Amino acid sequence: MIAWCLIFLFVVGPARAESDWDRLSKDLQKLTEPQYSAWFVGSLVAGGLTSHWDEAIEYNLSMGSLDPVVQTLDKFSDPLVMFPLASTFRIVTKMNHVSVLDTVSSDLLRSVVLVNCLVAPIKFIFNRQRPEDGGGFSFPSGHAANFAAVATVVARNYNGIYRFGAVAVSGMVFSSRLRGRHHYLSDVVSGAAIGSLTGWICSRKEYPSSLGMTFSLNHTSMLNLVWLIS
Repeated sequence: MIAWCLIFLFVVGPARAESDWDRLSKDLQKLTEPQYSAWFVGSLVAGGLTSHWDEAIEYNLSMGSLDPVVQTLDKFSDPLVMFPLASTFRIVTKMNHVSVLDTVSSDLLRSVVLVNCLVAPIKFIFNRQRPEDGGGFSFPSGHAANFAAVATVVARNYNGIYRFGAVAVSGMVFSSRLRGRHHYLSDVVSGAAIGSLTGWICSRKEYPSSLGMTFSLNHTSMLNLVWLIS
């Protein structure tokens, strides 16, 4: 899996200063900053706090006629499916020079790579048994983490119906993981929080650190306060 990540990153990262590989390196550096480290730790703590409701609530959630759609989305949120999709989207965008999708395709690919690099070790460390089949690696939910990462990237790059749709689809995937007894509530909560973290970091916009302030008088002699990012 790691080998595929490296291969695709080098393929989609052109020979220029701001390649996807360079951006991912900056994402990793951002993750070490105090606020993001606290977010990561808080994601695990949130899972621990919600574990009290893992067995206390029956999650018999039904989407009615939307059930087939939810099941399909659930399959797409699998890391083994999500990564090839994000990689293909990025490659197609680069090969066809679709500039309008350059930022979002890079953000999506990097967020999927980063979230799985975070979730996989945690799964091995905790090796929690799943509620239904007894298999391991339940905590945190990789499906929830992947979709939360993608939804966060979409929400930060687009407004309106796209943002609402990203949140709604994420909710469907979360409910599917609970209803199918693939995960406990705490697994989904931690996975969603970690996914949101990586999506936020990978879709952040860099702003200059200094803030300048200028004053000017217009023709009506009213004082205008103009804030300039310098």
